[in-house]
Amino acid sequence: MPTATSPAGQMTWYTSSHSSAQYYYCELDPQWKSLSPAYLRSYPSEAALLAVWAGTRVKFHSSKC
Repeated sequence: MPTATSPAGQMTWYTSSHSSAQYYYCELDPQWKSLSPAYLRSYPSEAALLAVWAGTRVKFHSSKC
């Protein structure tokens, strides 16, 4: 689902780089907005995020994506 900030077919994915972080979120999940700006990391695709964080992050259980 495209949003006002992403082209059709693309979605931004977010996680925290903090050592205690467990989850990642898509742009439709409001929870990413509560992540600390100091640790916030964004990626152009879920695959790009997992290329960096595989094995250390899981998709948020109530994700809308």
